[in-house]
Amino acid sequence: MDDEICRLCGQAGADKIPQQIHWPGAERGQYDGEYVHRVCEDQENMRAHALLTEEQRARFLRSL
Repeated sequence: MDDEICRLCGQAGADKIPQQIHWPGAERGQYDGEYVHRVCEDQENMRAHALLTEEQRARFLRSL
């Protein structure tokens, strides 16, 4: 799997299938491939989470 390209950063070595649920505003990937690096996905989730207000986060979580 070392040659798998990460949908988020475009680098080789992607190691997991992306999560199906994302914070609003989270990048889902701009590169071809079906895998992501765990670190890239974690960083993107933290970035999107930080951009939301507490009310937006609560509203999103209630919608799940």
